[in-house]
Amino acid sequence: MAFFASADALRAAALAPLRAGIDLPAGVELVVRDAQGTVLGEERRGVRIVHQLPFGPAVPGLTVSALLTDPAVLDRETASARRLWLWILGASLLAVIAASILAVRAVMREVRLARLKSDFVSNLSHELRTPLTSLRMLVETLQEGRIRDEEERRQCLAFIAQETDRLATLVDRILQFAAFSRGRAPIELRSADVTEVVGRALAIFRSRSETSGARIETRIAADLPEALLDRDAMIQVLLNLLDNAVKYGAEDGAHILVTVRGDGPRVRIEVEDDGPGVADRERELVFEEFYRGDDSLTSPVQGAGIGLALCRRIVLAHGGRIMVTRGEKLGGACFAVTLPEAAVGRRIAVAVREGRN
Repeated sequence: MAFFASADALRAAALAPLRAGIDLPAGVELVVRDAQGTVLGEERRGVRIVHQLPFGPAVPGLTVSALLTDPAVLDRETASARRLWLWILGASLLAVIAASILAVRAVMREVRLARLKSDFVSNLSHELRTPLTSLRMLVETLQEGRIRDEEERRQCLAFIAQETDRLATLVDRILQFAAFSRGRAPIELRSADVTEVVGRALAIFRSRSETSGARIETRIAADLPEALLDRDAMIQVLLNLLDNAVKYGAEDGAHILVTVRGDGPRVRIEVEDDGPGVADRERELVFEEFYRGDDSLTSPVQGAGIGLALCRRIVLAHGGRIMVTRGEKLGGACFAVTLPEAAVGRRIAVAVREGRN
């Protein structure tokens, strides 16, 4: 059995649905030919990209071809693909560069930390050796009876007590720093009278200030906001800051100003000296572990490089912050400790207790 259909009937019954059902890219057209090679439909000109393919036994004699009628389409697609690959290549290159920079920074940080640790060990050895040598000499002097009178004996004993206190302070500081580094430091936040805490720290430091000839001035505001703090830990912070002020103050005896005032609902404690101050580039570095501004074992300024790092850890454990600026009154360094408002302190205290339980 056979059937016959005119060209118009084929276009209406087959070609129109065929073109509508195929999503062709721009610039590409389908060309259908009959058995005699006659184009059914509108004649198209272009580069043939798909040769004549038969429709199949259902419609014998008909073939279909694909023509590229607009060569610019190929150029546009090639350019678009090239741009895509360039973007991918650029993004990959940036990712590699970023990863390399991060890796280099990590290596440099590790190298710097290793150097700081090495300097810390050297500084610590120096800090321990100096008082131990003095103690050994004084003890030998007492043992061998080279003391001329009672006054010289009392001076030797006073110096032994001073050097012993210095060693004990250094060891306590190292132990506290190690405890905070391991996250095991016992911080107990309780409502406290900041004026009393500052007064206690100054009383403990009085002997050190008198020996060094330092002059300490205090300005404590009335009606301070409530503060939650660990009394012993905050006294340690103040002692460290006062000790730094004495070390870096004027050569003829440091002038130190301790200011306590309210900063809104927070309490702010400032320790200012008349020394050279801290350079802008070092105002963050001085709080890092093992960092010392001069890194010199021959410097007359003593220290192992953990005092300010310990201060920062203690203040952060309180939920506060510590920073150093140029002092407006004495012109040296001004270390400011800002404690959080009482409500924040209570939340931290609860979190600490729950974390231990």
